[in-house]
Amino acid sequence: RTPGRVVATLVGAILGRDEARAQLWCGRARPFRRIGQYWLHPGLGADLLEAAGSDPLTVTWTRQHHLPPTACTLDPVIAHALRSSDDD
Repeated sequence: RTPGRVVATLVGAILGRDEARAQLWCGRARPFRRIGQYWLHPGLGADLLEAAGSDPLTVTWTRQHHLPPTACTLDPVIAHALRSSDDD
């Protein structure tokens, strides 16, 4: 939800995304666990989509949508179009 996403985004801005992910807060009580899950949402979402039989492009995009463009394995044109449409 919005408040948790705002807090997670602020934590990422203050600590840096890598540090926020490293701390993962997932083992803590609410609301900290939900903040930690925000940082894991690309992988969690991709796993759910894969289990549901989604198209491989959808699964890959979901897993990689927060990576820098140079780390994305999708075709650069497709990755740019998808990244541009991501409301993040």
